[in-house]
Amino acid sequence: MVRSKSVEIDYSPGASLNLIQARKSLEEQSKWRLVEIENIGEEVITLSSNGVGRTFRCVDAVRLKQIVNSKRVPHNDEGVPIVIFGNYNVLIVPCADAGQTMGNDLPVNSSVVYLENGAALFSPTTNGAWHLFSLGDIS
Repeated sequence: MVRSKSVEIDYSPGASLNLIQARKSLEEQSKWRLVEIENIGEEVITLSSNGVGRTFRCVDAVRLKQIVNSKRVPHNDEGVPIVIFGNYNVLIVPCADAGQTMGNDLPVNSSVVYLENGAALFSPTTNGAWHLFSLGDIS
């Protein structure tokens, strides 16, 4: 835990995302894997890749669920949300701006600009942001 102005911030896996952890994950695109979101529960999420599911701790699951339910994230042909599982257990969720949709192709721009709301701007031409989440292993 880090103490900042008498407020403790928990940077353990699945809690608050450390900016260095986020930056390193975004820079290591060769280690990214596309995964499907199977379920979002209370502080837990289940992701699957090639039919194999894994459950993770995510204290920010409510925000993740709001983003996914906005219908502004990419989906596969069956309508299942597709996100990026990055290195250091960082979940990267591309999300189009309000009133827009994102196609099934995930646009990638290696230059990253961080926004105040914890998102990372992914391209000035695609009108959206990448929302980042820290995941902790459960199973």
